[in-house]
Amino acid sequence: MAERRDSMGAVTPSRGNAIAAQNAAPESSMPSAIWRAGSFLADGVWPPDLSRKDFSLPEVKSWISSLQAALRGASVLEIGALLEGLSIQYWSKDFSREDAGIMARQWAEDFAHVPRDILADACRTWRRTQNWYPKPAELLALISPMLARRKEALRSAEAVLNALERPARDSKANGAGDSWEAVEAKLAAKLRDWKAMDEKERAV
Repeated sequence: MAERRDSMGAVTPSRGNAIAAQNAAPESSMPSAIWRAGSFLADGVWPPDLSRKDFSLPEVKSWISSLQAALRGASVLEIGALLEGLSIQYWSKDFSREDAGIMARQWAEDFAHVPRDILADACRTWRRTQNWYPKPAELLALISPMLARRKEALRSAEAVLNALERPARDSKANGAGDSWEAVEAKLAAKLRDWKAMDEKERAV
């Protein structure tokens, strides 16, 4: 099967692999073109080498749905299971069942906003790099950049979606059929005309 590439030339996975990748960590496999376009569109302009023609509306919506799902916080049971798995590595005889219950309730509150896969990554990183049981703040320090990147991916995809949908909404509202590119071209032509008239008047 031939490789598929996104508009930036990056190899994109097959549909089945793409869905699996989105479910795992969509921000890691989202096409680079969406990232780039989203960062430019935050300032209201398309990148010089990209336009709405380079994007598929259903695909962008699919990435947004995947990112929104991937931002849902872990359940109490999922948090408890990750806590239990991590605590085995640092268990102490002085650590009572009552202590474990209190800690589990605290963790359920402190990490309720964290997606399960990101919390699992933080626990795995801690287990492999540190020799003491973490405080919530220490794990949150690992979680923060991962969570921020996922939210940034969602903002980028939403910016692209808004830009793709804007011409259709505007044309229905004002009864015009012109795209934004056509409007911009007309404005540029008018500016050239005004400049030419100004230069002509100055020459008189």
